[in-house]
Amino acid sequence: MLQNAWTLKGFSIQATDGKIGHVDDFYFDDITWAVRYVVVDTGNWISGHEVLLSPIALSGISQDDRCIKISFTRDHVSGAPGAESELPVTRQWEAEYHDYFGWPYYWEGAGLFGTGPYPEFVKEMSDSTEETLKNETKGDPHLQSARDVGDCRITAADGDIGHVVDFIIDEESWIIRYVEVDTGNWLPGKKVLLSTRLISAINWANGCLQISLNRSVIENAPPYDPDQPIRRDYEQGLFDYYAEHLEGSIKPYWELEQ
Repeated sequence: MLQNAWTLKGFSIQATDGKIGHVDDFYFDDITWAVRYVVVDTGNWISGHEVLLSPIALSGISQDDRCIKISFTRDHVSGAPGAESELPVTRQWEAEYHDYFGWPYYWEGAGLFGTGPYPEFVKEMSDSTEETLKNETKGDPHLQSARDVGDCRITAADGDIGHVVDFIIDEESWIIRYVEVDTGNWLPGKKVLLSTRLISAINWANGCLQISLNRSVIENAPPYDPDQPIRRDYEQGLFDYYAEHLEGSIKPYWELEQ
């Protein structure tokens, strides 16, 4: 199921024995577009106010109750090493944090989450390079805050065409599949989805995501209605449309990841 990221903002995080806080942000990898951490605002419950949770820890999302369940107790979460909420977080801290919760290191192994392609497949951590990784003090420059990236410009091959207003997350893989683009300054009232696979370059310093397509392609793209669920037939139509304007043969993500 595909989920608008910012509809999850404010969802409560429920441990096995009670609430720990609410969703405040997401940290994602700007190479793979995988969500690495859900940033949880714990209010005054934990000193420092924020907790970072890997999608591996999440056991279910309830839209009706506006909550996300996790597989830990409140005490276990409160005993975690203090979160580094300022980017870039150091690899040394990440290793210590992952060790505490028993998560594998996403930066090692063949899978997107280390030992597996999706969080649900990742159950046990690998310790093959633990000591080496703990000695790494540099932060990961590819870890970005969704909140900070929001409102970035989308620049086509022949000029600006809109700005980012949301991210579309795959609840199974926790990969950002699309960015939602508001073209209001160019096409009043129209919103479109751009696959993250279409983004050819990123300049975070200038607040710009670049694509190699012309503005006219975006102008004529199938419109997106945020109030409607994203179904596979809509995705297929979107893929087919953009594929017509790309060089070479490509496959949709749901075929590549079978």
